Amino acid sequence: MIFCKFSEINIYKNISPNFSKCVEFIESNSLMSLPLGKTEIGGNSVYVNKMEIETNDVNRITPESHKKYIDIHVDLIGNEEIGIVNGEIKCLSQYSDQDDVQLYSFTLPDIRFNLLNDYCLICFPEEKHIPGIGNKSKVLKCCFKVAIE
Repeated sequence: MIFCKFSEINIYKNISPNFSKCVEFIESNSLMSLPLGKTEIGGNSVYVNKMEIETNDVNRITPESHKKYIDIHVDLIGNEEIGIVNGEIKCLSQYSDQDDVQLYSFTLPDIRFNLLNDYCLICFPEEKHIPGIGNKSKVLKCCFKVAIE
């Protein structure tokens, strides 16, 4: 995982060609002007989901991970915390290849990152994370999905 200033994400553009394509999109577009929902950047290889969420108590959110995509979480209005879980925890359901998500049984995060003030969190495949932690507040966010090659 990488926790960094969103305005400095270009430092990481050489992670992969798809990541570079994502960074180029971020640098040349206003995220606030994107419509809610999915916007394709490079077909299914790179896209962004812009969404409105309501944060919730950490005890009410299940950890998740992915196998095919890197997630880049950035809050546009409001803020959330995202928890990271290290180590092995019990799977809650079978991995969904269609949705690229593995859900896990509840566990408290080992560390939490606050996405205030232009920060973002980059979660790589297999990293268990808990997005949307907070006190029932509304958040407008983007979650970029970057396929690993």
